[in-house]
Amino acid sequence: MRHIWSVMPEHGVFFTHDAAYVKVLQAFTDRVSWRDVLHEHPPIFFGAGFGLGDAAAHLGFAVNASFEPEYIKALALNK
Repeated sequence: MRHIWSVMPEHGVFFTHDAAYVKVLQAFTDRVSWRDVLHEHPPIFFGAGFGLGDAAAHLGFAVNASFEPEYIKALALNK
């Protein structure tokens, strides 16, 4: 990830067909690795059946972009 993400342009999109695999999701959401290696927050990851439909259970993507904290908070559901 560090090699791909570090050369991807701003607003570039990373797609994977392995989003349903736990190891892929763990790598994408490992905050310590993102902080220590890439010096940024982990991106928002979409997919693995969530938001892409049941027929796309293995598809996922993330956008290389900086988002304001208000945008991130707006994505959360308050239950």
